[in-house]
Amino acid sequence: MDTKEIRRKRLAAWFSSRTLPEKEKSYLSQLINGKASFGERAARRIERDYGMAPGYLDEEPMGEEIRSPRPFDARHEELLDLFDSLAEWEKEQHMVNLRAQVNSIDNELKARLKGKSKQEILQMLKDLEID
Repeated sequence: MDTKEIRRKRLAAWFSSRTLPEKEKSYLSQLINGKASFGERAARRIERDYGMAPGYLDEEPMGEEIRSPRPFDARHEELLDLFDSLAEWEKEQHMVNLRAQVNSIDNELKARLKGKSKQEILQMLKDLEID
């Protein structure tokens, strides 16, 4: 992994549990998604401004897996903007509801696939005509 890729992944990991600051939301998103140049000066300034240890963004993580950031589209941006405008208790309630919905879908899928052969599952997928 080259330095710019490490920086992108480390920045994404840093903000995965934090809210992107409003004043730099667009710029940080561009850095994370590889749409803006992520040089030495930018890395050091971001580390300093957001309380990271010096050199944090350049260190390849040891033993921890960092997921590659997914590309954001307009829906992601709108969802984040809407979510950020909610009170904390409302955010938590939406998270509870989303987790429940995803778990319900997962459980339904598992129930439908239970006892099916690989061939039957492949046929079910084919019938869905997923491109």
